[in-house]
Amino acid sequence: MKKSLVLSAAIALVSIASSANAEQLLFTQGSAKSGSSVAIDYVSDGQSVGVQLEILIPGKAQLDLSDFAKELPKGYVLEQNVVDGKLIATIVNDDRQPMPAGIISFGSIKSVGGTGSFVLERLESVDANGQILSVETVQ
Repeated sequence: MKKSLVLSAAIALVSIASSANAEQLLFTQGSAKSGSSVAIDYVSDGQSVGVQLEILIPGKAQLDLSDFAKELPKGYVLEQNVVDGKLIATIVNDDRQPMPAGIISFGSIKSVGGTGSFVLERLESVDANGQILSVETVQ
């Protein structure tokens, strides 16, 4: 009985430790004065060198990106485009330097007018070797 209890505790600690090292994207919906908004934060374990987001924009809305990607880690840049009602944003470090471990605010996106809310359609994160990392999305 005592051995199984110790084994169960060890398994629980290993699963907690492995989830603590996981990359996460926090996609927090809100409302702005004239439409929808979403705050986007990335929880890094220090492996990712780039993140690509594909976000569906509320119908017939114009985007306000003035508070998005303003304070990225040193060496990171935002490349973005809107195609067919979808914002495609890439936050990347061309020198393949990983993001610092911890919470990194990507900022917020607001819609002006339109109906509905932002929808995260796709998310990819890669390490310095180009390997896709597993990222948990928290909405």
